[in-house]
Amino acid sequence: MPTLEWIGKDKVVNHHQEVPYRVLERQYSYDEAGQHTEDNGSENMIIHGDNLEALKALLPRYEGKVKCIYIDPPYNTGNEGWVYNDNVNDPKIKKWLGEVVGREGEDLSRHDKWLCMMYPRLKLLQRLLAEDGFIFVSIDVFEYANLKCIMDEIFGVANFRNCISVRRGIKNVQAQFETVQALSLGHEYIYLYSKNPQAKLPKLSKDFEIEKAGKWDTFWRGTDRPTMRYEIFGYCPEKGQWRWEKTRASKATKNYEKFLSEYADKMSIDDYYIEHLMATNEKLDFVRMNETGTIQYYVPPQSGKLLSDNWMDILLSGSYAGFDTEKSVLLLDRIVKWIASDKDIVLDSFAGSGTTAHAVLNMNKADGGNRKFILVEMMDYADSITAERVKRVIDGNGEGKKAEEGTGGNFTY
Repeated sequence: MPTLEWIGKDKVVNHHQEVPYRVLERQYSYDEAGQHTEDNGSENMIIHGDNLEALKALLPRYEGKVKCIYIDPPYNTGNEGWVYNDNVNDPKIKKWLGEVVGREGEDLSRHDKWLCMMYPRLKLLQRLLAEDGFIFVSIDVFEYANLKCIMDEIFGVANFRNCISVRRGIKNVQAQFETVQALSLGHEYIYLYSKNPQAKLPKLSKDFEIEKAGKWDTFWRGTDRPTMRYEIFGYCPEKGQWRWEKTRASKATKNYEKFLSEYADKMSIDDYYIEHLMATNEKLDFVRMNETGTIQYYVPPQSGKLLSDNWMDILLSGSYAGFDTEKSVLLLDRIVKWIASDKDIVLDSFAGSGTTAHAVLNMNKADGGNRKFILVEMMDYADSITAERVKRVIDGNGEGKKAEEGTGGNFTY
């Protein structure tokens, strides 16, 4: 397997082993009684501190137990001002300590610094992930290729599942120019990896607001396969093909004849299809010739649409907390609902505005679950922005038409 080399790699490959174990110190608890100093026993945590040390501190209790990890690390665009301050005992890396990583100064080392920052954190996340767990990592084009290489190295090529595309807002400033340096970026990526190649992803579908009723559609198709042309209702097409092979189509016509003779005066075909499905777990096919002579097949009622790795129906950025790099709660709702079941643990070690906790609380309220969240944020706004948002989600937020009912819940900080 090809591997990526960069300045400082040999010093950080095993750095996660050198990070000391630290004890997490609870500052306060939050629940229906508000903020207080008593330990409420909550398993939800917001940790303020360096995420490398925090992840190491979580290992004794949570190694191999986290079902879903989502992280949104710095994209390393050169404009973010993130700081490399890991305590790695090496002259080259010591020179980086405390330096703001940006376009100024030692610009060519920006990618080396980012990789040195990410590698030991991903190593610890891999250890925390459960055998049936999955990790999602948001990224854009600046470190897209480098991230794929180190994810393959740490998690294994066999554990790569998808590269999901998510829509981002576009500032249409290019319209004023006749020529441009490059096209506007219309999407970003989320890498999805598992801990174990044998782990199975649940089916992912998008729920419709209103269930779509069944319908009839044309049984003939324009693609030309002679082996799929046969006589049905006394007609055999000279070109094109039927949608299904002959045996299936023949059974489908008999299914429809049975519905007409025994059930059509009692219920709709949608009700008949659903009742049969619930009673036998068998999905019935139907084929008919309608009153105009068109041969049709039945498309059953739908309450959801199967999704691919194209998530362009969701806008990546959010606006709940007014945070610069805030992710949409709809995005995290989808991930949490898809991967995390009742009592599962969801971890976000680049917590930012706290969107991941928001999604966990949303899902628990929706289905009565007891999922746990662990957030880690190193910046000073961990309390004033991250934790404050979670408090508002728990208690409810807004007034009048914009009022949002609280989810309930609790956490320790």
